[in-house]
Amino acid sequence: MLHVRDLYAAEVYLSLDAIEDGERFFRAGLKDAASDADRLSKALVLTQFLLLRDKHEEYAELATDTVLPLLMRTWKPLTQIGVAQQQANFVLAYSDGLSLLPLFAPEFLSNLSENQVRGLVQRWQKLRPSADDDIKRLGIDLFLQAAGNRLGENDERQTAARRIASNPARTLVLDDKDVKGLIESVRSAPEAFESARRFKAMLR
Repeated sequence: MLHVRDLYAAEVYLSLDAIEDGERFFRAGLKDAASDADRLSKALVLTQFLLLRDKHEEYAELATDTVLPLLMRTWKPLTQIGVAQQQANFVLAYSDGLSLLPLFAPEFLSNLSENQVRGLVQRWQKLRPSADDDIKRLGIDLFLQAAGNRLGENDERQTAARRIASNPARTLVLDDKDVKGLIESVRSAPEAFESARRFKAMLR
């Protein structure tokens, strides 16, 4: 329950409006993490503090160099797992995996310099051969598509777009939405959950 603990600590810092202190706490925790699970948990929370402080460049580096490789190792190919791991994969894709979502949006990448985006592209491309699952390949291609758009490299963007269109996981992850629609649905999710909770309470 490492991640639950870290999320609780993050909530405390946010409730005290101590975002800078929270960032320092999770930076130190990431440095001292003794396991991949602990490292991933600290990095995931730290990405959110960096976004809250508009540290877009640092967020992109942390997400690319730490979060992405750890998620790639943690996520197990669907053909090799049972029901329990499928449930763990679902959590990774729809909670932890969402921490990468800003990198799939051209609007976010416009905040980064072309040189940084080119450097990120090289690192994401380097990981693609080890993507042994449709979900992993989809995530990498969503970034490469957005990065190609940001850099004005139409061939790269179109190549990634074709792979996304033919990826069986596209419907599972995006349904009938594009990345912008997915981001909007994620933003509205807390409000939807709260409405559902209130409706359920009314039926008691």
